[in-house]
Amino acid sequence: MSATRLSTWRTTARRKVARDEGQTSGFAEIAVLATPPPSPFDGVEIIAGSVTVRLPKSTATKRIKDVARHLARQG
Repeated sequence: MSATRLSTWRTTARRKVARDEGQTSGFAEIAVLATPPPSPFDGVEIIAGSVTVRLPKSTATKRIKDVARHLARQG
């Protein structure tokens, strides 16, 4: 969402509240997070520094080991 659009909505709501005296604007409180909240994941997750690799539960054990080893060598 652009800052301009939000500003326009807020200005419009404030003018309406001023006209309707005593009514609320109808805006909900929001929070902007620096990083998105973690999403649930049902599988294998390998984290190496800033890299996260997600693999399905059906991934072969050998493949998981290979990916983990490769990431460890890159680190």
